Amino acid sequence: MLVSLLSFILGLIFCFCFVPLAKYIGLKLNIMDIPNHRKVHADPTPCSGGIAIYLAFFLSLIVMLLFTNICEPIKNIGSLFICSTILLGLGIYDDKWILKPVVKLMWQIVVVFIAISLGLRIDTHGSFQLGLLTIPINLLWFLVFINAVNLIDGIDGLACGIIYIISLAMFGIALFFNDLPLSILTGCLSGVTLAFLYFNFHQKKIFLGDNGSMLLGFLIASIPVLNVSVQKDITINMLYMTIVGAGVPIYDISTTIVRRLKAKQSIFKADNKHIHHRLMATGFSQHQVIGILYAVTVILLGAGIIGNWLVISGKISNLESICEQITEQAQASTKETSLVTGSCEQK
Repeated sequence: MLVSLLSFILGLIFCFCFVPLAKYIGLKLNIMDIPNHRKVHADPTPCSGGIAIYLAFFLSLIVMLLFTNICEPIKNIGSLFICSTILLGLGIYDDKWILKPVVKLMWQIVVVFIAISLGLRIDTHGSFQLGLLTIPINLLWFLVFINAVNLIDGIDGLACGIIYIISLAMFGIALFFNDLPLSILTGCLSGVTLAFLYFNFHQKKIFLGDNGSMLLGFLIASIPVLNVSVQKDITINMLYMTIVGAGVPIYDISTTIVRRLKAKQSIFKADNKHIHHRLMATGFSQHQVIGILYAVTVILLGAGIIGNWLVISGKISNLESICEQITEQAQASTKETSLVTGSCEQK
């Protein structure tokens, strides 16, 4: 447990150290978020936060790899590093020069295909081999998380806070099950995101930018996939937990696509009708909206943890057997009733 807690502390410290550097790079290279009618901030702000997230996460992870024997269980760290580097570069380019949405999506697809080809993928679901479904399922998995976290990053601390809550919950579960590789991965990420939240809410702000939000989406999607070779039963639950925990951004991206299709607009057309915009339009302040969506995330994760506990403890299996017994008894009663009815008609 102390080793796992060290990963959290390292992520926290490294992120505090690298944020000023990331802000300096943002100011120097003019990687700035300029206010417009869709933005809720009033002043141009550096949006190079992904640089700090990237450096802090991987440096803390490398340190932990050097001092622990988890290189073998986590076989695809190299794949994670390569794809994260490309995605960070893509995000920085987009934040500075603004890529067309279709071009950005195509590059995201390229990154996901690289990840799949390097072994960073879901191959099985329990005992079920995905086979031909491997590529489409993994493509959908990564693209949804990358873009869902990117879209939800509309007000200070929302995207980073949701990822922090998810990774912290996964960190707690990993500690409970004594899963060292998972605890180190989630410990590093939760420490990094907690530190970055301080700067998100601080007066001398820095934003994630597309480089940071896409990177966080990719990392939170990758962690349960990386853990597949460690403890398969827990990993399957981690996949579910990640989906449930990311319920707010997944709901937002789903409703956004449906809304734009209904309006016969391009799904890439930007608007101010995301869930946080709609809540603010009803009169809630930024901090109230953040509190509400944080609370929803915690509730969803709580429900996911209870569901996982029921599965692991066999409660659901017992419930299914009870339901089967009730169904069999009901069918037997129906047959008896039919026999009685038939004998009465004959008389």
